[in-house]
Amino acid sequence: MSIQADHISKAFGTFAALNDVSLSVPDGQLVALLGPSGSGKTTLLRVIAGLEIPDSGRVSLAGRDVTDAGPGERGIGFVFQHYALFRHMTVAQNVAFGLSVKGRKERPDRATIGRKVMALLKLVQLDWAAGRFPTQLSGGQRQRVALARALAVEPQVLLLDEPFGALDAAVRQELRDWLRELHHEIHLTSVFVTHDQQEALEIADQVVVFNEGRIEQVGTPGEVYDHPASPFVYRFLGKTNVLQDQGELEYARPHDIELSLKSQTDFRPGQIRQVHLVGSEARIEVQDTGGRVLSAEMPKAQFRELDVQAGSQVYYRPRRVTRYPAR
Repeated sequence: MSIQADHISKAFGTFAALNDVSLSVPDGQLVALLGPSGSGKTTLLRVIAGLEIPDSGRVSLAGRDVTDAGPGERGIGFVFQHYALFRHMTVAQNVAFGLSVKGRKERPDRATIGRKVMALLKLVQLDWAAGRFPTQLSGGQRQRVALARALAVEPQVLLLDEPFGALDAAVRQELRDWLRELHHEIHLTSVFVTHDQQEALEIADQVVVFNEGRIEQVGTPGEVYDHPASPFVYRFLGKTNVLQDQGELEYARPHDIELSLKSQTDFRPGQIRQVHLVGSEARIEVQDTGGRVLSAEMPKAQFRELDVQAGSQVYYRPRRVTRYPAR
C-alpha cells in the first residue's frame, strides 16, 4: 500500500514540529525517516498512523484519504521503541491480542488465531518462546514479539518508531539484518524512524532526511550519502572535514583523506596528532600548517605500512571534495 502525505504542518504550542512536509512512499518500500531529535520525523510517523492530527495537509493510503480516520481504520501496524508488551500475558497471548479484541464478525475462531500466532512466531524465530512471559526474554526478543503482534492483524502498512533504540549495539546490528531480510520476504510497505545514520543507510530502500520540521533530501542510501543536497545532510550522514569555509564550502570524508610520507602534487603538509586503532580501522588526526585538525581513516594494515605515529610529519590530500556555495 502506498503512502502519500501532502503539505503536512503540525505545531505543539509555539513549536512547529512539521512545516509543509510532503512525502510519497511507494508500495512495498522500506523507508527510513532520519534526523536529529526534534526534527519532525516521529511526528510525521504519528500523523501517518492517525495518532496525531495535522493542523493542515492530507494523508492518503493507496489513494484513499484517511486524514480524518482513526488509527483503527487505517490498516496500520505500529511498533513502539519500548515494545509496549503486556507483562501479564504470555508471548503467544501478546501476539494474539489484536486478533482476540476484534468484533465478533471479524474475529477468527480460537484455533485459527492459534495457528496464525504460531506461524508469526516462527517467522520471527520465537516459536519456542510461545509460553514464556516478556520478562523472560531479552530486549531483542521482545522487540521481535512486538513486531509479530503488529503483523498479526495483517496491516497494509507497518510503522516503526525507533524500533532498535533501546537495544545495545550488537543486538541492534543483528535486528537490522533480520528486519531487512524479513522485509524482503513479506514486501510490506514499511516506514521506520531512526536517528542512527548507519541504521538508515544499511536497511532502507529510501532515506528521508529531516531538519527543523522540513525534509532536506529524499533518496536512496547511495544518493543521500554520495550526493548530499545540503551541508546539513553532508554533516549529518557521517564524519566531516571542513577544508574551506570562505567563499565556497568544501568538505571531505575521513576515508577520502589520503596520507603520504613524501611531498607530491596536490598534497599538503601536516603532522599527526593522535592515532586511534579501532577494530580493523585506524583513525588518525592530522594538523595542517594553519592549525586545522583533520580526521583520516584507513584500514589498520594500510596504516601500519605507513609506519608513522603521533608527531610524524606527513602529507595529505582529499581524494574527493564536496562543494557548496557559502551562505
